[in-house]
Amino acid sequence: IVFNDLVKNVNDPNFNFSTLSNSTGAFSYVISDTNLATVIGLNVTILNLGSTLVTVNQASNTNYNSGSATMTLRILTDPVINFNDITKIYGDPDFDLTPTSTSPAPFSFTISDTNIANIIGSSVSVLNSGNTIISVSQEAYRNFKAANASMILTVLKANPTISLDEIIKTYGDPDFEISPTSNSTGQFSFSIEKPSIATVSNNRVQILETGTTFITSSQASVRNYNSGIIKTLLTVIKADPEIIFDNIVKEVGDPESNLSYSSNSGGEVSFEIDNGFIASLSGASLLPFFPGETIITLTQNETLNYNSASASAILEVYEVIDSAGDWL
Repeated sequence: IVFNDLVKNVNDPNFNFSTLSNSTGAFSYVISDTNLATVIGLNVTILNLGSTLVTVNQASNTNYNSGSATMTLRILTDPVINFNDITKIYGDPDFDLTPTSTSPAPFSFTISDTNIANIIGSSVSVLNSGNTIISVSQEAYRNFKAANASMILTVLKANPTISLDEIIKTYGDPDFEISPTSNSTGQFSFSIEKPSIATVSNNRVQILETGTTFITSSQASVRNYNSGIIKTLLTVIKADPEIIFDNIVKEVGDPESNLSYSSNSGGEVSFEIDNGFIASLSGASLLPFFPGETIITLTQNETLNYNSASASAILEVYEVIDSAGDWL
């Protein structure tokens, strides 16, 4: 009699025992633990999980005696594994996989694309953005069958952390370069909100006038980082003008003349003399009267790009004496 061990699922439908023999005697079956399964004739009904002995008895016939054999009937179930999809962001710390199962068997994991992440034990390290499949396996254990499940790991691009501090410049400063910092390697491009104040070419800024404006730094998307934008305040303050106003030497009797000066500012200029007895001053027109020394102060008004400022010059007026010592 050939009566092989049998493994069934607790949810399987009724089935018939299959027995081979060189005798044609009739078979009858006895299940030791009828809490697990029952048999009527050949037909078996599964009731519960577990393992039991089944005995087959074969009646005698003309040529063969009666006989019997036993086998083990195991009734198992499929574990129910819950293994939900996971979404992470590039740069997230390592994390543990935590599936649940109706089977107490230990888990083992594999990942389809090791460019996206790698797994050691149940710990996952994110490597790059993208999608991949993580599979979990459980071996057969007691009344549970071996089982597998899978989920999708999605790693999203991170937003870059871009930094460019506020910039303060003075009108007349030389061109300068801007260099934002970022944890992304994406290429930068720049624009200026008010091109009347400054212009930018590549990352080089040229100042045109005073005022405030924003520099926009735009970083392109790369594999692991989204595109990003920050705005940085650029303040261009007025410069102090460079005024040259040299000391003046005149003689009594010199004709009226205009004061001479130079300045990089176009602000309106006015003059003031400390001692009006030595010379008269009308606007920028100077006429010496008497010998002596006094101070002339130049005041220049502020403009769009320059502060107001002042400068002073010493006026010395001499009286000419002829060879005989007489006043001329």
